[in-house]
Amino acid sequence: MRSLLVIEDELGLLKAITNYFVEEKFDVIGCSTKEEAVRAFEQKTYDVVLLDIRLPSDSEGLDLLEQFRKSETARGDERAVVIVMTAFGHYQYAKRACNLGADGFIEKPEEMHVLLETINSKLGERAETDALLRALREWSKRVKDDGDNPIIELGENKYTADDLIREIESGSEIGKQFRLTFYAMFLELSHPEDEQNESV
Repeated sequence: MRSLLVIEDELGLLKAITNYFVEEKFDVIGCSTKEEAVRAFEQKTYDVVLLDIRLPSDSEGLDLLEQFRKSETARGDERAVVIVMTAFGHYQYAKRACNLGADGFIEKPEEMHVLLETINSKLGERAETDALLRALREWSKRVKDDGDNPIIELGENKYTADDLIREIESGSEIGKQFRLTFYAMFLELSHPEDEQNESV
């Protein structure tokens, strides 16, 4: 069962989101304050976090997001998919949130099915990222065992496989660009036996 942490200070909206995703077979924890959210995040890991970016002040949501990402790094946890919710016209906060590690944003109030579609889309992207990381690690190990340390060119810059693994894990723009550009290629490179089987 997919786990979801919802952080929203409007109690009516918090209840509506929580009830909807329980019906969609999510394991849901709802929080209405920053303090509740910190406690909930410390107690377990989540697949997805829905975060009201102005909770209730301009800075609390951003502070909470930054704290979550630092906590994940310190504990060695897999990064949760974080989607920030913002009121109409508050896109500057959403942009700042993405710079701090949010995976996307959505305007509220939205139809619940739009929230669900956004979450499913971001979970799909995370699955692709996990597959790419496995493929990149397998490929890197294989070429290093052959005595090589390949350099990968991305735009005007050059990276080792280890560099790119760190960028992807951190959710940086470089990591996202690499995922979009090389996802299919590295899945093929990490499973050369599949190509051999197809050619037989």
